[in-house]
Formats: sequence, structure tokens, C-alpha cells
Amino acid sequence: MTTRPAMPLPALDEPIVLVEDPRVLLRPAAEADAEASRAFYFRVREEEFRPLGLPPAMLSALLDGQFRAQQAGYGAQFPVLQTLLMICDGAMVGRLMLARDDGGAGAVSLRIVDIAIGKPWRGRGLGERALTLVAEAARAAGHSALTLQVLLDNVTARRLYDRLGFLTEDVDPAGMSVAMRKHLG
Repeated sequence: MTTRPAMPLPALDEPIVLVEDPRVLLRPAAEADAEASRAFYFRVREEEFRPLGLPPAMLSALLDGQFRAQQAGYGAQFPVLQTLLMICDGAMVGRLMLARDDGGAGAVSLRIVDIAIGKPWRGRGLGERALTLVAEAARAAGHSALTLQVLLDNVTARRLYDRLGFLTEDVDPAGMSVAMRKHLG
């Protein structure tokens, strides 16, 4: 049985041109994107694991396990999850995952569960533009805020979130990540 949210996720149902280049689109993921999503995950995460010096087959198995664990974890933690893809010339260059974040006193925020942009596309404004579009759609859908969790050592992402108006709410007890919120008032 599928649980329907009391407030919908933002309506981002049609492809949207993401930056000046009309080839770069933000669009909802479809079932047919599953293998491309897996391949994109491998490309983004491979650079983190390459220094381990694992043989290619072992590295592939490790990344496959990490991908499956991430998908299962997100599915368990966020029963209503929306995935948006950043596409250029038919190839995935980024991914953005969103979920409802039910706060107290009836406030419903939209949680940025994950955002990943392929290395060759970083620094081109894709993340900023995608998050701006999401904020506009979330506001229009009646959400009160955007929320996210980011690693403390991810300085580039934290600078982007600061620039977009996210405020630090809390640092996790282990000092590894920070919770941030952007009010959509």
C-alpha cells in the first residue's frame, strides 16, 4: 500500500531548461532511467574509492553494494521520494532527490535528500539553478522550507547553500555534518 502525502511534492513534471544551454534539462526520473542512474552513481563515487587500489571487478562490486545500500536506505527513510535528473544531450550529468520533511506544528518542508553533479559539470551553475527551481516549486506547493544535511568538510556545497540562503540549524553530535534550512516564507 502506498502512503499518499498530505501535501504533494512540488510539481516538477516537465523538463525544464536548467542553464543558458538549452541542451541541459532538469526532468523527473523514470523507470527507464534505472541503469543510467546506477552508471552515474558509479562515475561520481568511483573517484572516492579509486585510491584504495582495488582491482576493477572488486571496485565495481563495492560501488554496486554502495549504490544498492543507498537506494534501500533512502527508500526506507523516505517513503515518498522524487528524483530529478540533470540531462545534457541525453546523458545524465546530475541528480537531485527530494522528500517531504514533516516538521512540528503542521509545517511541511521539502528535504533535499541528495544532490550529485558529475565532475565535468561542477561549477557551471547547475546545482544553483536546480535548487532555485526546486525552492520556487516548493513555495508554490505550500512548503514552508527546504532542509538538508551536508558534511562539514564539503566546503563547496556549504558555500552554495549559504549563497542560496540556507541557515545552519544544528551540527550532528559526532561533528560530521550540519543540518541546514532555507525558509520559503
